[in-house]
Amino acid sequence: MRNGKSKGKGKAPAVDAEELEARASAFARTSAVVRDALKRWAAKASEQVLYNKAVRRSDAYTGQRTKRRQETRSQVDAAPEAKRPARTRVRRRVSAKYMPPQTDAELTRRLKEVSDISFCLSAKSVPLITRVLFLMIFFSLSADLSESRTA
Repeated sequence: MRNGKSKGKGKAPAVDAEELEARASAFARTSAVVRDALKRWAAKASEQVLYNKAVRRSDAYTGQRTKRRQETRSQVDAAPEAKRPARTRVRRRVSAKYMPPQTDAELTRRLKEVSDISFCLSAKSVPLITRVLFLMIFFSLSADLSESRTA
């Protein structure tokens, strides 16, 4: 033995075959358990890493939004009152001419007109192009009539 190392020429220790078989079978039984445990641990660890990355990204995004909001607020606060655009209220449509509400007789007459038109324009009786042309002519005539009544 030189420098504390042997060249392996000595006698091998006596090994019991039954002991080796017992150790091998124990390892085979526990190795599947260990493999499963390692797989579960690796999956859990990767989930944790992904979660931590997502939390960091979310925090960074929130910080960016807060920073942008503060910048825009400081710009708005710095702008003088005259430069700020005035917020206008949305106006509702007002008719050009006042018209009193329709009476029951007028409403009945209008309903009869519309029902007659819808009967004439049913899909079974008139093709689509004819219906469209009829509607165009009808509305142009009704517009002409209403102009002549007001004049």
